[in-house]
Amino acid sequence: MDLGIRGKVALVTGASSGLGEAVALQLAGEGAKIAVAARRLDRLENVAREAKRRGAPDARPFGLDLEDPASIDALLGYLFSGTLWGIGAIVVAVVGALVQLAQRHQSAAAGHVSTAA
Repeated sequence: MDLGIRGKVALVTGASSGLGEAVALQLAGEGAKIAVAARRLDRLENVAREAKRRGAPDARPFGLDLEDPASIDALLGYLFSGTLWGIGAIVVAVVGALVQLAQRHQSAAAGHVSTAA
């Protein structure tokens, strides 16, 4: 199936196993540029390696812990700076807690940081 996403950036959270891993690898097979994020960086490195094998040569893992505002800021700052593969457009596959991540990032930016899950 051609989803028309060849060359687009896909951020997949919760990608160290299960559904997130499956989504990331499927998107890699479609030619998307893959960024995978989760707490288990060691597992993500394996997912990124497999994504490269399946057609995403620039696949990149990002450690992400929603209880660590610095890891959220680092990931979002990097992605939205446009430095990821030189482009700013992102196709987002919401797996796991990406919505929660965005809400916490917005709250932190407004000075209302919450540690509640």
